[in-house]
Amino acid sequence: MSRAKKTTEPLPEENTDVAETKKYKYETVTEIFQARKDLKARRKELDTEEKELDKNTEYVVHRLEKEAKKGKKKPKKEQDPNKEPYGIQKSIPIPLRFFNFVSKALKNNKFSEQTQTDLTNLELTKDSQIPRNMITKVVYDYIRQNGLYQEREDKDGNIVPDKKNMAPDAAIVTLFEIKDDESLIFNNFQSYVARLVPKDPTKTAPKKAKKAKEEAPAKKASKKPVVKEPEPEEEPVPEPPAKRAKKASKKAEPEPEPEPEPEPEEVEVKKVAKKPKKSAK
Repeated sequence: MSRAKKTTEPLPEENTDVAETKKYKYETVTEIFQARKDLKARRKELDTEEKELDKNTEYVVHRLEKEAKKGKKKPKKEQDPNKEPYGIQKSIPIPLRFFNFVSKALKNNKFSEQTQTDLTNLELTKDSQIPRNMITKVVYDYIRQNGLYQEREDKDGNIVPDKKNMAPDAAIVTLFEIKDDESLIFNNFQSYVARLVPKDPTKTAPKKAKKAKEEAPAKKASKKPVVKEPEPEEEPVPEPPAKRAKKASKKAEPEPEPEPEPEPEEVEVKKVAKKPKKSAK
């Protein structure tokens, strides 16, 4: 029996035109340019968001580091309640000018309610003792309550009180004995408070003694003069007789007189008669 031959049908040809078979999102140039424009805008937004995230990260890291440092700090020592106050907290006799200032201001209600109540409860007298920081606190309260500040212009052009430069009234001028050419500002306020507080002689004495010690000329230790023994003179070494005879013969010989220099010879200059010039024909 003979086998039948298999017949193969030809395959359909593949379409090589990719542009026709693949579907694209955009069909026109205008759509493509618009898509590119939108993509750039999205990238810009993403960059902005990334910068904000970087700043937020720095803030969180800084806060965590700060909290970690706080945890490492040593706890503060508890203050001894029986310890005597020192410095501006040390009690001093109330200055007379300050007592008169407080008494008059209390009658006229020139302080805030809290300060008014505190001063009334203290029942101050001329023999009372107060800490120095209380003087500063009371006078500041008086200035703030009565608005004793000079005026200045802010960035927006509005007139606002200048809390660094004060405008003292008659009561403050009398209290601090402020002169006409002096001004009361935040930086020199404590120097005026010092005018009310008497100086402590126990603190100034050592400073004066130290200053006097520095200014006094230092005493030099007396030194005995050192007497140096004279050094023995060296004896001259005698010269040999031949050398001495040679020196003596040199001294005895008279020095030769210098020969006179020869006088320069006179050179006779003969005059040459000039020839007459030939006349041009």
